[in-house]
Amino acid sequence: MATSVALAYLFSYSSARIADDSDLWTPSSKDWYSSTAQIGIKNGVPYSNDPVMKRFIEAPVALEGRVENYMSKTNVQRVDEIIGGELGWDYLFPLRNDLYTYTGFLEAVAKFPKFCDDGIGP
Repeated sequence: MATSVALAYLFSYSSARIADDSDLWTPSSKDWYSSTAQIGIKNGVPYSNDPVMKRFIEAPVALEGRVENYMSKTNVQRVDEIIGGELGWDYLFPLRNDLYTYTGFLEAVAKFPKFCDDGIGP
């Protein structure tokens, strides 16, 4: 299991995507799936048929570019509620560098849609 988790993290962390038009990837000849590791590659994108491994693969994937309307995202709203807004942020991190703002933190949360919103649990 530890090896499977490590592989899933490596694939997702490195955004293991290979462009379809790349000479490095011929989808029909290089697609594979390991039943042991429960991880595979299809068209240059890692995947798993196992829900637990799928979660490991997808969780750390970030959105590209700026996330507009970040406060409309469910995960951002959940984190905002947990932290307690700007007042909670100031209370939790009184000695932080001024570079680290609450808005910047929420924008970063929005970049990772599975952070605090992976669809598992209440």
